[in-house]
Amino acid sequence: MKKSILILFLTVMPLSSGCMTLESQSSYHKNPAKTLRYYNGNMMYAGTRLDLEWLTSIFWYFIIPLADLPFSLAADTLILPLTIYQTATASDYLNESEDEGEWSNALTVAEKLQNLRNGMENYMLLGNADYSQEHINKCEKILYEFVLSVQQAGREGTSRDAFIMVNVKSAVLKLNVLNKECNGGLIETDQREQICDLITYAALNAGLVTDLEDITWEWREW
Repeated sequence: MKKSILILFLTVMPLSSGCMTLESQSSYHKNPAKTLRYYNGNMMYAGTRLDLEWLTSIFWYFIIPLADLPFSLAADTLILPLTIYQTATASDYLNESEDEGEWSNALTVAEKLQNLRNGMENYMLLGNADYSQEHINKCEKILYEFVLSVQQAGREGTSRDAFIMVNVKSAVLKLNVLNKECNGGLIETDQREQICDLITYAALNAGLVTDLEDITWEWREW
């Protein structure tokens, strides 16, 4: 067991180095007002705080945020002068009027995953589900790994878009297989909307440029 955890840690460590710091800064540069509202006007050590949020939200799959935590802490310390400035000028953005519809869709990935998980677990407790806790965990793991993968996309260009869409396809195909194991009962209408929203949110946040409203439809069987 200890050996397995060590192997997993060493595998994900290169993929996760400072991911959450990059996530927070990428979000800030795309929409400062929305990002500052999420972080309560404080961008200092935002990546580290995001890692801690993942650790407390996805308690069963803690290795990746745990592996990322020291790197985000180091990255956050390195860019501290920048985030001090971002925090000091937060009022310039927080005073802007916000698009309520856009902000209502601005839950973090961790929150979106937690809402999906809660809905699946609550339905399972009714005793009518064709799936188990193991299936829920697998679904969340597929989506979580997708989010981490697309964060490795390049900064711009068609290669970045292609990289993101390859990961979208991979995640959707894995979910197809998982849903078939549950006789189609794991991902129904509500779950489909939540998963598509999460995948689209993560892909666009990673820099995907597309005219498609549903980037999963080409491969999705649920």
